[in-house]
Amino acid sequence: MGGVIRYDPNSHDLKAISGGLRNICDLDFDEYRNLFGSDNDQEGSALHSFGRLTHVTEGSHYQWSRGWLQAKEPYRNDLIETIDPALGRFVPFGICYYNEDHLGDAYKRSLVVARWGSRELGRFPLRARGASFASSQKPLPVGKRTAHRWHQPTSIHQWQDSKPHDWLCWQSRSWMPQEDGGPVKHRPKVHNSAIRKENWKLVRLNEKIASDDPAPPWKLYDLVTDIEERNDVADQHDDIVRALIAQFNRWRSSMHPTVESLKEEQPDRLGHSPCTIWRRTRPRSPIFGM
Repeated sequence: MGGVIRYDPNSHDLKAISGGLRNICDLDFDEYRNLFGSDNDQEGSALHSFGRLTHVTEGSHYQWSRGWLQAKEPYRNDLIETIDPALGRFVPFGICYYNEDHLGDAYKRSLVVARWGSRELGRFPLRARGASFASSQKPLPVGKRTAHRWHQPTSIHQWQDSKPHDWLCWQSRSWMPQEDGGPVKHRPKVHNSAIRKENWKLVRLNEKIASDDPAPPWKLYDLVTDIEERNDVADQHDDIVRALIAQFNRWRSSMHPTVESLKEEQPDRLGHSPCTIWRRTRPRSPIFGM
């Protein structure tokens, strides 16, 4: 069972705020200190596996894992209505409350959720429903299933000053893509890496981890003219490629090493965790889900 806990950094006291959640993935406040959370679905039958977008209030309980689904027990009047009861399958990896001017009035007072399972950003404009809130999803960008296959949102965050980043780097650990309809078999683990600066995005896919194989070449895309990243122009802009590679390497060297590289250097100090270790760059929150 998951829940939301408040931590006092001075006294180190813990207090349960809300319970009965399965796997609450992220939390965010609005300007009135209303707290919102996104809860993962059951990962079972699509008929009875709904995710939940919740208004988290002190003392609330969402009844996981017994009798939590209103669609199966509509006669119960003790279940807390979620923000969007018709949400369906839901694999949220991040939630952000948005109330800025940049996108226009239609986008204000909305929750934006990174939906990993459906490869989309979901926008949920909030409207009052009694003492709580209701919403239904409005369209935002949806990722296509392309040869890259790894374009699935895993986080969303709004900086307080709302200024865009000068550049962004990321690196994910995955497995070699499996051909559609192909047999299930062991596939080597790989790094997928990218850096974006201004209109340029430099990408390297399927770099085998702990392998002597040469790394695949970097590919460069001009996102102004090629938002779907179909036309590699690295050969035409060697100076940009070299500058972006140097910046990516500086960023990567500032991160903690991956588990694989630590195993090679200090095998006796590590187990077999499949995770990649990163330096924490976001401030610790006094309220967290679990």
